[in-house]
Amino acid sequence: MPIFIRETFINATEGYKIGNTEVYDTCQTTPGPLFRDLQKEHGRCVSKLYLDVKGGGRKAIGWVFHKRRMYTDCDTAYLQETRVDLHKAKPTKTIEYYHLEI
Repeated sequence: MPIFIRETFINATEGYKIGNTEVYDTCQTTPGPLFRDLQKEHGRCVSKLYLDVKGGGRKAIGWVFHKRRMYTDCDTAYLQETRVDLHKAKPTKTIEYYHLEI
């Protein structure tokens, strides 16, 4: 079963969200090799990513990575936080119509 991920990028130095990816297929089937690939790309892992569970508690759904990056318009570095959440499949999108009665 392939593993899908979504990445959220945050400028941790200044405290704002840079952007995120859509959920996509990583072509990996186990978390170990995926984790190592993500670590090479996004830096050291600083935490697991958790989701609060209804009724209390939480479950680990991914990882949080930190890496120094350079701004594209100057010679200053910032700390980029990348939150990676794992998925079993792409999300299902539905369309619901709200017709106006005339």
